[in-house]
Amino acid sequence: MATHQKIGGYIYRQHIACCRAATAVARRHIQRLLDDHPGPALAAVFLARIGLALGEIDAAITGLEQIAQAQHPIGGTNP
Repeated sequence: MATHQKIGGYIYRQHIACCRAATAVARRHIQRLLDDHPGPALAAVFLARIGLALGEIDAAITGLEQIAQAQHPIGGTNP
């Protein structure tokens, strides 16, 4: 039987690491857009990568919310 996911646990920390990595990717591409003044084709690639990174951040935050909700249900009663 698998152990339950918990706040601060392994899966939780993986979600945090994913958020940080994806944030670094997005920041790197935003910085390149600002510094390099790329043409339209390369700018579109950077924007697509930024969009993907934002999607990864959203998915990781959803995972964090699910772990938190399972551990502390909203509107639930404390045992």
